[in-house]
Amino acid sequence: MPVVVRGNLESGILILFLHGGPGGTSLKKIGTRAFNLLEENYGVVYWEQRGAGGSVGGTQKSRMNLPQYINDLDVLVDKLKITYSGAKLYLMGHCWGGGFGIAYLIDPTCQGKIAGWIDVAGAHNNPRGDSLSVEWVKAYAQTMVGKGKDASYWKRALRWYGNNPAFTSDKLPHYGFVRRSYGYQLVQGDTLGKFPGYTKTDLLFRPVTFISYYSNYYRTLSSFLISDINLTSLMHKIKIPSLII
Repeated sequence: MPVVVRGNLESGILILFLHGGPGGTSLKKIGTRAFNLLEENYGVVYWEQRGAGGSVGGTQKSRMNLPQYINDLDVLVDKLKITYSGAKLYLMGHCWGGGFGIAYLIDPTCQGKIAGWIDVAGAHNNPRGDSLSVEWVKAYAQTMVGKGKDASYWKRALRWYGNNPAFTSDKLPHYGFVRRSYGYQLVQGDTLGKFPGYTKTDLLFRPVTFISYYSNYYRTLSSFLISDINLTSLMHKIKIPSLII
């Protein structure tokens, strides 16, 4: 699981970024506007989680679960605290990384190793998130059908939900419908917010990286089901300084 440490390492502060997914990537954030600004003032740790784009091996289904991910993170935290002794370590999680960070921090021992927590659109309640996104897509689909715009596509989407009233996180058509209905943030000219993180440009100029990323991404989504993870009721256990964005 690759780890890249960059930025202002003299600041005495490290921000460990927990990327989305599961199966997303942190390395594609390097060089984006937001992270360039962070690196000016702080050290930033980019870590590819188990099953993420730059990682290799260890994706047997028995290992693709929340306790294993928490253990992976704890090993990295301990390593960083040894390597950068004296530095304050903060966690920053985006989307799935937000939920993952909560899962790590509700353990008092783990929480004691971290100076603060930054949650960027964290996915803490996946059942609720899925139900709300279904409502979003259905409303958008009905509007488009009513306008006669891509009507056949959106009728197919509505039929899919009719045939899959209850689905798990490995059912990828849903997330395609969410993306098509503008349910994901898109920052023009920046990779931050794109889903899932690699573009056709990467396919042209870095085909091996592109193929490796998507291979890992889909393997992770099919092996690690997060549909029932709901940590909302446990968030009160986090006592360290926190910022939720």
